Amino acid sequence: MIYTLIGLLGIGIIVLIHEFGHYFVARFCGVGVETFSVGLGPRILSTTIAGTEFRLSAIPLGGYCRMKGNREFSEAVNEKKRYLDPIEGSYYSAAWWKRVLILLGGPFFNVLMAIILYTSLFSIGYSIETLPNKIILADDIDQAGTSTPASLANLQSADIITQLDGTSIDSFTDLQKIISQHPNSTISYEILRQGSILAGTITPENVNGVGRIGVYAWVEPIVTNITSGSPAEIAGLQNGDQIISANGVPIEHSISLVRQLELASSTFPVEVLRDGTQLSFTIALGMEEDLGFQTPTITDRYAAENAFSGFLESIRSVGSVVGGVFQSIGMIFTGAPLDQVISGPGQLVFSIGNLSLGSSNAFVFSRFLELIATISVAIAIMNLLPIPVTDGGQLLLPIAEAILARRLTLRFQRNYLTIGSILILLLLVLAVYQDFNFFRNL
Repeated sequence: MIYTLIGLLGIGIIVLIHEFGHYFVARFCGVGVETFSVGLGPRILSTTIAGTEFRLSAIPLGGYCRMKGNREFSEAVNEKKRYLDPIEGSYYSAAWWKRVLILLGGPFFNVLMAIILYTSLFSIGYSIETLPNKIILADDIDQAGTSTPASLANLQSADIITQLDGTSIDSFTDLQKIISQHPNSTISYEILRQGSILAGTITPENVNGVGRIGVYAWVEPIVTNITSGSPAEIAGLQNGDQIISANGVPIEHSISLVRQLELASSTFPVEVLRDGTQLSFTIALGMEEDLGFQTPTITDRYAAENAFSGFLESIRSVGSVVGGVFQSIGMIFTGAPLDQVISGPGQLVFSIGNLSLGSSNAFVFSRFLELIATISVAIAIMNLLPIPVTDGGQLLLPIAEAILARRLTLRFQRNYLTIGSILILLLLVLAVYQDFNFFRNL
């Protein structure tokens, strides 16, 4: 439940800022706004201020800003008029450049909010929970019979990666960031292996445009944040216990623990070290095979030296998100599985809520703001794609009028928007299908 509430709050903030951008620019350009709604569907609450009905609607997965002139547009289309009669304060009577500015207002405010949030985070500093930079080779776990880039580069499980491409690596998040940016590119590495520093090169493989080397994070199998009333607590496990065997098999890291748990039936025998003493327990498994505890994470702190450097880092972050969006779009045309490219609204809500909670299920405000900033930029770019009905698709109409030096007929605009509505409906069906598959496989 908490995941959903946090996720809906995040989506609500993004939609609010986007629609406020349209509203602000419209009023600045002298265009009236009849309705400003956060959410879709039936109205829950509303109030009218300065001629605009501000509304909270029932479905919290979108919103809209209805400009003056929309009703007259529909009536003129039904009456089969060729052009719409001029109306004072109407969106359709505004100069073409004003309509362009109004349409750009939403995405611009999303990006502006992201820059403000990123700058604040980088200037003040923030912390994230992540995993250690100690690795496990996927070859040692998956046994797929193929060699990964990591094994080809002579890396071994339990190596600690300290440097990639000249950049210091302090966490598994740092490792993923560098590797993902270098598909099919050879980069240098330094590792710590049994007290010795070794160097070499590695070439991440290209997986749908993203670099991968085939490693997992090595996480010690130590019990933390044990849940009250969980199978682990009932069996007698305590925070700080180090699991050394499960099902009679030695356990080195959390992945080997998970692998043994997958093989278990109704009970799960484990041996632990507690204050130097070896103890044995048998855990009775529930239907979900959740033991009821977590394994250790590490905390990375990020801080900029001053506000200006924080601003520069925010610009780089926005650019990185923009590049990622276009990379995802490109993956569609390279045959990538759609579940790796398209996420439904439910999955987006879940991700915001889930990723905003720390290992102890405590709300991490800085992480929440970072996610809002990232998703806000992504939504701004997606809204600017030249698909009818989106801001980018509607931008083409006033631009076409400026180039042609004449007004577009109502029939053309209606047909254009109808095509867009069909495309959006198809994308929505696909997104809901993706949501269904995502939550089914959780």
